[in-house]
Amino acid sequence: MLYVADSPVNSTWTQTCIRQADCVMVVGMGDDPTLGEYERLLLSMKTTARKELVLLHPDRSVTPGTTREWLKVSLIPKTFSSSS
Repeated sequence: MLYVADSPVNSTWTQTCIRQADCVMVVGMGDDPTLGEYERLLLSMKTTARKELVLLHPDRSVTPGTTREWLKVSLIPKTFSSSS
């Protein structure tokens, strides 16, 4: 089953999605390694869900080392990258 969190970030539904999840996928733009509202919420909640970071890149080529910047701030151990 796939749960999709909604807005606002602190909604009851978003918190339910995180609490019920076996795996939470955080999707971010590969060129902007700043923590978003949802990621900050996820990191502040107690959950045993596996956390995976999916980075989207606008170009087919990715500059080496850009994932490192995300990993410094996200604290999410598993990362996937994809170009659009």
